[in-house]
Amino acid sequence: MCKRIFTHRMHHDVAAPMIMQTKSLTPDIYANPRRTNYHTCELEPRTWLLNTLRRCAYHTCCIPDERIEYCKSFASHVRNEGGQQQPEDLEPEECTAFALEHLHEFLPYFGSHESLYENPVPATWRRMVRKHKFCSGEEELFRAFDPAQRARWVGWEEAVFRECETLYTLSSDYATLYAHYEDLRANFDALVRECPHSAEATLQVAEDQARRVEERLVEQRSVVDEAVFAMKVSAVAHRASARPKGTTLHLHLDEKRHKIVEGRIRKSKRSNIARAGRASRPAR
Repeated sequence: MCKRIFTHRMHHDVAAPMIMQTKSLTPDIYANPRRTNYHTCELEPRTWLLNTLRRCAYHTCCIPDERIEYCKSFASHVRNEGGQQQPEDLEPEECTAFALEHLHEFLPYFGSHESLYENPVPATWRRMVRKHKFCSGEEELFRAFDPAQRARWVGWEEAVFRECETLYTLSSDYATLYAHYEDLRANFDALVRECPHSAEATLQVAEDQARRVEERLVEQRSVVDEAVFAMKVSAVAHRASARPKGTTLHLHLDEKRHKIVEGRIRKSKRSNIARAGRASRPAR
C-alpha cells in the first residue's frame, strides 16, 4: 500500500472519532486515519506567520506536513516493468492499493504563545487513540493479495471505518438522550409541579427517543462487530498463510465473509434512509 500522509499540527482537534470495540462498556475512541473534517477556525495566524506558513487545504488553524510512503509491492512492480524509473518518480496514487492518511497532532496557536493574540481562543483536544493495529498499512497484509484485491481492501477499510464513526455518533447520542430521560424521571415531581398537563407526555417522549436510538445502536454494533471481525480474520489469515493452498482458502473465506458484511452495511443504510424519511413526514 502506497500512502500520502498528511500530519495536521493544529489548534483544534478535528479528527473523526470512531468506536471499533462493540462489547466493552468503556470502549477506546479511535481517530479515523482515513479522513479529516474540514474546519474554518476563529483563530487567525499572526501577520508575521503568513509569509512562512504553509497553508492547509483542510483547516485554517493548521500547519500541515506531507510525506509519501511507497510500498514494496509497488516498487517491485515498477522495477519489473523495466526502464529507468524509480518508485519515487511516480505519484503514489498510481499504486492500485493507494490510501490517503490523515494524522492530527496538538499544536496550539500555531506554535506561538497565546499572549500574542488579543482574543485568545482556547484549544480543544480530545483523548483518542491515534493509531491502531488493524490499520491495513502493514505491508505483510498485502503480500497475498493481487492488485485488484489490494484495491478492494483499501475501500473495504474505509467503509468499515465509516460504520465505526456512525457507531460513535449513535453511542454519544444514546448517552445524552438516556441521561436526559433519567434526569426527567428522577425529578418527575418537580416536572409535574411546573408542567402538570404535559409532564407525562414529556417523560414518554424522552423515553421513546432514547429507545429508538438504542435500537439503532444495537443494530449498528452488530454491523461493526461483523465488519471488524472480518478485518481481523483477514489480517491473521494472510499474516499466517505461507503456502499457496492455504492462501487460496483464506482468500475464499474472506470473500464470502466480506459479501455477508457488505450486505449488512447496505441493509443498515437502507434502514437509516427509510427511518429518516418517516421522521421527516408531517404528523397527521
